[in-house]
Amino acid sequence: MPADFPLNDGGLFYAMTEDLRREHFALPTYTSYNGAHLPFVYPPLALYFTGLLADATPWSLLDLFHGLPLLVSSLTIGAFFFLARSLVRGLFPTACATLAFALLPGSYVWLIMGGGVTRAVGLLLAILAVHQALNAYRRPRALPVCLGAVFLAGAILSHPEMGWFALYTIGLFFFAYGRNRANAVRTGIVIGGAGLLTLPWWAIVVQRHGLTPFASAGNAIWTLQSLGILATLRITGEGFFPVLGVLALAGLLWCLRARSYLLPLWLALIFVLTPRSMLTMASLPLGLLAGIGASRMLPWMLYGPREFAHTTSRSDLSEGMAWTAQSRRSYLLPGILGFILLYATVADTLSHQAHLGFLGEGEREAMGWIAQHTDPSSVFALVTGDFWPGDRSSEWFPALTQRTSATTVQGYEWAGPGVMSARAARSLALQSCAFRDAACLRRWEQETGVTVTHVYVPKRPPVDLVADVLFTDCCWSLRTSLSQDPAYTVVYDGPGATVYERSIPRAGWE
Repeated sequence: MPADFPLNDGGLFYAMTEDLRREHFALPTYTSYNGAHLPFVYPPLALYFTGLLADATPWSLLDLFHGLPLLVSSLTIGAFFFLARSLVRGLFPTACATLAFALLPGSYVWLIMGGGVTRAVGLLLAILAVHQALNAYRRPRALPVCLGAVFLAGAILSHPEMGWFALYTIGLFFFAYGRNRANAVRTGIVIGGAGLLTLPWWAIVVQRHGLTPFASAGNAIWTLQSLGILATLRITGEGFFPVLGVLALAGLLWCLRARSYLLPLWLALIFVLTPRSMLTMASLPLGLLAGIGASRMLPWMLYGPREFAHTTSRSDLSEGMAWTAQSRRSYLLPGILGFILLYATVADTLSHQAHLGFLGEGEREAMGWIAQHTDPSSVFALVTGDFWPGDRSSEWFPALTQRTSATTVQGYEWAGPGVMSARAARSLALQSCAFRDAACLRRWEQETGVTVTHVYVPKRPPVDLVADVLFTDCCWSLRTSLSQDPAYTVVYDGPGATVYERSIPRAGWE
């Protein structure tokens, strides 16, 4: 809330929303972002919603990118509550699961950022779609089927992975709860209805660009990385001791003991089928498992099997959950849960400060100067020392300056097979120069074949390093070297960044 700018990322979506507004909300063929002629194939529903809201209200587009993700992300907690109530009956288990979901970093970290205008909307609609599909299996009526189709279509049109997540989750729930002919028809109506509602968008983008952008957006490397994270069991994203992860593990063991395999299977599928957004999607089954661990396994361990009555029904994960209220040890459970609640809140707040930062006023002033005082054909090397997902300078630079960044990665997943991986490798190589000298920049240009006209060096700590005496300024050594190198001239030096222009062409020093 104290930030005066969208958290972390969102520059790509900001530029695409501005493209929509310039075209009077006709779907553009390409986005203007980074001058790269990138196909405009990203699902546009959330972008349309945000752009129309900016036109219809006093709020600016930047205001909406700042506040809207927080609002929509908060709504996912309520949507999850209704889903949890359908899967884990009983107020206490549902409340435990909802609190666990709300505190899991995956449920909010990437949703309240500027890019959450699409991610948060997509997850909200995906949860609602899954819940309505589950309602259609348990209470056969027309309304849940229709709402399921609408919400599934909305998820597909808001975020590619959220739509895919909702689709395969509905399929999983069908096999778990609805394996009969009538429910097969209802599932077909939900999926078919969503297909019809999204058909106009599919028809336009496929006619313009074919299926290549969608094929290139998927990458087997992401799946291998996600499986590696799953193998480490650090899948909750908690910064300190994973107390919610321990509760989820207890819930997992309880499910396996009860021969209820839905939630463990759902969790495994997420890491295989949606690897890029795995921690966000995994927050749903992890929240449910943590709720089961808190409401069933923890009381069973505290009070013993004689004071804990339980059943092991596959269809109802919490039916029969009870413990002896008159027990002299009844205060233990609320005390432990209260400690877990406090610990998880404080630990997660402290551990995600860096990635929930924002582009400072000084850097925005520098980018405003670049937009006004440099040639539109300029190509910039942004040396920040950051890994690209958290490199807020590199993502917002093209949107705020309308200049080209040589290493910005966002948006290139749609540019063709292997393009994004190559850009990410190029960015990683450049960021290694943050702690070196001008010669590192020259080697980088020679090895990559990229020619830049300017170098942008921010004055802030790297996102992934602890800010201390050495790293309050990410790139002091590079800045010193560039200032003393006759091949570069300082053209801007402000509180947020220094901008260098090459005064000697590349051919002069090769």
